[in-house]
Amino acid sequence: MMSRWPDLLSLYWPVLAVFVCCVLLLFPQTVFEKAGLVRISFLDWISIEHDFHRGIIRLLAFVLVLAFGSVPAFRDYSHFFPDLMKVNVFFDDSGTEQAIEGMSSIDVAKLNLAPDWKQRKKEYFDKINRELQASGIEFKFVDAPGQTSAVGELRFRTQAIDKWGAQLYRIIEASGSLTHVSQSPGAEEHRIFSEFALTDSDSNLIRGTVHDVYWRHGILIMPRFKQLYRVSPSREIYHHSLIAATRVDVFPYINISKTVYLVSSQDGRNIPVGYGYYSLP
Repeated sequence: MMSRWPDLLSLYWPVLAVFVCCVLLLFPQTVFEKAGLVRISFLDWISIEHDFHRGIIRLLAFVLVLAFGSVPAFRDYSHFFPDLMKVNVFFDDSGTEQAIEGMSSIDVAKLNLAPDWKQRKKEYFDKINRELQASGIEFKFVDAPGQTSAVGELRFRTQAIDKWGAQLYRIIEASGSLTHVSQSPGAEEHRIFSEFALTDSDSNLIRGTVHDVYWRHGILIMPRFKQLYRVSPSREIYHHSLIAATRVDVFPYINISKTVYLVSSQDGRNIPVGYGYYSLP
């Protein structure tokens, strides 16, 4: 998911440079006019010939391979991602479970899931539904596939921190709104609106390593959001902060995977309550 096609060249130029240097490293004699001879011409009537051994040429090419090959680990990827994205959110158990199963075992361990999360998820939405009903709102969250969903926009921006390290960023903006739709078979469709904004926490720091870039190809981010359900122009319902666990791929391709939304329980374990995916607006 790139915001601009020209970013492709900006993303892959280190790979192209490494390829050229590898050709020079493996076949120096075919790159120059004759093996072991480099002719440097300053003017038509001044030329200098240096007898460079192929070993020296290969050494220089090897150094350049290492230099260009290290660029993906230390570069700033923040400008490759769009600032504004469309988001679709769903709340069914089966889809939430599939989103979790699509994550690596390392990322799943970081989610710190409660073993009985399905029951806790049901209790979480039962509480919201009771409060909505007490406010005279007919909207009801249902975990059956296709009965409750949401669509909206997310504004998300990060900034690289000027510090030596493989990948280090701070989330400087994250906010948006959702229109929730609920419709049971044969029943009238109901809507409710929510707004969410980034909370100030340590989770706004995104830390990556060389291993994340070259072997895992991305980073799992878990920022916290404060979500408000607006039941009237002057009244809002606030429940819990939401954790948006999202895998961000940075190399060799740019992508934002599905997000698993979680709420924290009193025992410190997290409860997945939904999932979402992104697209360009």
